[in-house]
Amino acid sequence: MHLSLNHIKSLLLLALISTTSACSVAPNHHLSAQAVNKIASAQIIVSVEQKEIKAEIEQSNVAAASGGGLLFALIDVAVENSRANTAEKFIQPIKDALVQEDFSATFMTNISQELKDTKWLSTHEMVLNRELNTLDTKKRFEETNADTVLLIYPHYSIAADFSAMIGKATLILLPKNESLKMHAESGTTKKAKRNPLHIDNNLIRDIVKVSLPFGGTSTNAKFNAQYLAQKPSILKTRLSEVALKLAQEIKKNLLIVAPDKT
Repeated sequence: MHLSLNHIKSLLLLALISTTSACSVAPNHHLSAQAVNKIASAQIIVSVEQKEIKAEIEQSNVAAASGGGLLFALIDVAVENSRANTAEKFIQPIKDALVQEDFSATFMTNISQELKDTKWLSTHEMVLNRELNTLDTKKRFEETNADTVLLIYPHYSIAADFSAMIGKATLILLPKNESLKMHAESGTTKKAKRNPLHIDNNLIRDIVKVSLPFGGTSTNAKFNAQYLAQKPSILKTRLSEVALKLAQEIKKNLLIVAPDKT
């Protein structure tokens, strides 16, 4: 693979980011029992910027296996870039098969149905943003009279070997009611005090993932992609099932109650 000078510079920048961006934080943060009792309403904002399905990319582990270092990180980035290019060729027929499907609308129907019976989310307004619009989110946060604002960022994809459809969602619950702010994960930081939408203010922070296999596939990504391109009905069915399963798992995670801090 030939890399231009500009491409190499870009890869170096990505490698530097990948080796310096890691931070040691807990994988999630759940709502405390005390906070649950203070919530009577929520504004729910679902943001789905994604317009078409994407393929997951298998991570290269050269740097990890070699003990780290910029050179090995650069190799990882180059390998993953090559894999991404290959995956894009494989997935195009699958994108074409799903071009008329609306994951956002299907997910919205399911998540609305799932959350309507959740006690502290039973009184809510739910809106869909078809792009990541920070200004719109900020405006809605400032104008709502709800006790909390729940941000949901769903995403869907094909597994790296094209054997399953995957759904993921980032969840962030933020307090609007003053009495809830004391239950924020890190609400006393400077960033949290300066920006009420900063993640440090979260009452809930989590990532939910579901994976549904297609069946009839192998361990060969190219074979699986070609097989799925011939089975549009399977693709459409799995997309709807992933939207439903993701909504169900989100509900489960939102209902997890953490022990109160002592």
